[in-house]
Amino acid sequence: MTTLMLTADELERLTGRKRPTAQQAWLRRNGIVHRVNDCGEVIVARAIAERFLGVAPAAAEREPDLDWPALRAAGIVSRQ
Repeated sequence: MTTLMLTADELERLTGRKRPTAQQAWLRRNGIVHRVNDCGEVIVARAIAERFLGVAPAAAEREPDLDWPALRAAGIVSRQ
């Protein structure tokens, strides 16, 4: 099971740094959105890391299949 956030080991592997301040500096240089929790741990969402690495999940990239004729018939969308 994958988690929502990178583990400490995964973050170290991604950044090549052990210290949180060095990890933050690396993440900033590479434009990766991150947060620091109250314990001083660097938090990176897995989806952001995957997007940075070019391996974003296919489901997140796909547009939903919509039944446009039914949506128009129900008045939810209009013709353009």
